[in-house]
Amino acid sequence: MGLEEFYNSLFGKKKTYQEIEDEVNTWKDTPRYKIGMFVKLVINGTIFRNQLCSLFDGDNKENIGDAGEFLMYTRAWNWIKDFDPKDKEWVDDLNSCGEEDTIEALNLAIAYFESIEEFEKCAFLLSIKELLKKA
Repeated sequence: MGLEEFYNSLFGKKKTYQEIEDEVNTWKDTPRYKIGMFVKLVINGTIFRNQLCSLFDGDNKENIGDAGEFLMYTRAWNWIKDFDPKDKEWVDDLNSCGEEDTIEALNLAIAYFESIEEFEKCAFLLSIKELLKKA
């Protein structure tokens, strides 16, 4: 038995880059991934924003912080906007995520969108938060 055969017997057939990329792209389309990305972007983005702003001083610091915050919340919104409270998979995946981090991310996003008067987004995020609290 050659080394490649031994490897394949232990770990299965080697996957091509395209096969791996296809699996990742399939995973990216799941509600679990989208909810997780929303939470990670908001939680980690806030930490990153604070670290980035600490490198600058004066007016630049505020402008950079505002731009970074806009980009972070806009990108996070793109991950969560497809949430469907009538879809069992979305609801199950929401309930299987860490409740504390998810609620914190929702609260931060609601506060941000409220500050820029995007109340439709606030209402949508609030409905997700209420659904999570009911579980």
